[in-house]
Amino acid sequence: MDEKKGLEGLLNGLGKNKKTVRYIVVLGIAGILLILLSEFLPSGAKNQGTAADEASPLVFSQEEYISSLENKILEIVTAIDGVGEARVMVTLKSTVEYVYATEENVTMSSVEENDETSNRGELFQSFEEAFVFVEDVNGKKQALYVTQILPEIKGVVVVCEGGDTLAVRNDVINALTTGLGIFSNNVYVTKLSSAS
Repeated sequence: MDEKKGLEGLLNGLGKNKKTVRYIVVLGIAGILLILLSEFLPSGAKNQGTAADEASPLVFSQEEYISSLENKILEIVTAIDGVGEARVMVTLKSTVEYVYATEENVTMSSVEENDETSNRGELFQSFEEAFVFVEDVNGKKQALYVTQILPEIKGVVVVCEGGDTLAVRNDVINALTTGLGIFSNNVYVTKLSSAS
């Protein structure tokens, strides 16, 4: 009952000032309309600010990729018993490749042959591929970025304190071939020089 009286008192107080009531009603209706209109906008229009960010490729250079691999490998290798201090070098088979969205247009055409021996038509198909472009926030057009393909590992060199021990070398080679999906002839393990 107290809540009902409090609400009635507030409404009666607002009722005395008709301009205030009109503003509140107009703002309420405008808010409801904005909410309803936002539901009918395409999802791309709702996230227009992020579309430009997705259109450009991630800044991920080959050097960063190699450095990241070397750090992860070093972390794993130094956790193996007997390895001690270590250095790691990774080589790759190729470079980082960026993939962009494309559209494919297929054109069908037919050629009819009419001669005395045959009466047949041949169907020809031609393909045309073009990049899909999007406009960023500044109005600049750029190809629509889809993903990047990371290169395969060509080889790994591990130089470590325990590299002269057969058991340590085998443990390191087994860890790297299993973890990286490479062959044992792509891994070289040797002893770290005492001068290092």
